Amino acid sequence: MSFKMAGSLAFKDGMARARPTLLEPVMSLEVVTPDETVGEVLGDLHARRGKVAGITARPGVQTVACFVPMASMFGYVNDLRSRTRGRATYSMELDHYAEVPHQLRDQLMSR
Repeated sequence: MSFKMAGSLAFKDGMARARPTLLEPVMSLEVVTPDETVGEVLGDLHARRGKVAGITARPGVQTVACFVPMASMFGYVNDLRSRTRGRATYSMELDHYAEVPHQLRDQLMSR
């Protein structure tokens, strides 16, 4: 019993000193959209906490490259299609993990 107690106390002390943080997956997203709907796509990505890395123009379309947290990407295909009348496409893959913003972390911890 004493070894269990010592292990528990050591773990609690180690966690307090380590100052753990909450990480979330961040996706690399590439959206190909017609010229006339770029503003709507960018607005939606900013609302989803996206960080635009660059915009590449091609004849008639523009490609938006950005990084967006995975948690805010659920339902994106429906929103993208409705904003662009079904003419935009996107591809997404895991890029890295980043620390959750403090206000969101506090909100998650209170649950």
